[in-house]
Amino acid sequence: MKQFMTTALIVLCSISAIFAQNTTEHFIETSVNANRDVTPDEISISFLIDEEDYKGKVSVQQKETQMINALKKLGIDTDKTLTIKDISSNLKDNTLKKDQVFVSRHYMLEVPSAAMATQVFEALNNLEITRVGIAKTAVSNKLAEEIKSELLVEAAKKARTNAQLMAQALGRNVGEVIYISNHYSYSSYDGAPELAFALKTNRSASPAPANPTELKISKQRLSVSISCKFAFK
Repeated sequence: MKQFMTTALIVLCSISAIFAQNTTEHFIETSVNANRDVTPDEISISFLIDEEDYKGKVSVQQKETQMINALKKLGIDTDKTLTIKDISSNLKDNTLKKDQVFVSRHYMLEVPSAAMATQVFEALNNLEITRVGIAKTAVSNKLAEEIKSELLVEAAKKARTNAQLMAQALGRNVGEVIYISNHYSYSSYDGAPELAFALKTNRSASPAPANPTELKISKQRLSVSISCKFAFK
C-alpha cells in the first residue's frame, strides 16, 4: 500500500510539472489583415428586344439574328453565354389600324470584363437595342481562389514581420509558428435583373461617340485575416 501511494505521488508530480511547463510557455501572438480590390470577371448584361419599339416594322426574330451576328463579330460565343430569360407578348389596340400583337424577349449575356461589356453596349446601341443594363457582377471562384492564395502568403509574411518587430523591442527573437488560423471574406453585389432596364437610353439622343468610355464596374474587396502564435527563441 505504501509503495502504491509513493508511485501515485510520483505520477501526480510528473503531471503537475508538465502542466506547469505548458502554462508558462512563452510566445508572441499577432493578427493581420490583407486586402485587395478586384474587378469582377463575371458580368451579366440584361437587355430587351421589343417589337413595339420598332412599331412592328422589325420582328424579334430579325432583330435577334442581327444581335447574334454582332456579338459573334466581337468574338463572343453566344451558344455558351447568351440565354433567353423570358418571352412575352401584348395586344396593341389601334383605332385606325387592325389590332396588333407585339412580341418581346428578355436576354441575359455573360461577359468576362468591363471592356467587353462596353463593346456589347455599343454594338446593341448601333442596332437600336436600347433597353440594356448591368444585371449583376461577381468575382469568379477561380479568380477568387487565386487572389485568396496570394493574400494568405502576404498576410503570413506580414504576421512574422510584425511578430519579429515586437519581439526585438523586448530583446527577443521569434522562432517557429506554433498556431495559425485564418478567415476569408469578400464583398458581393448581386443586382436583380429588373435593375438592368434602369439604363434605358433615348434613341432620339445624339449617337454614341466613336470611342466610348469604358464602363465603370465597381470593384469587390477580398480580405484575408490570420492570427499566428510564434514561440520565442
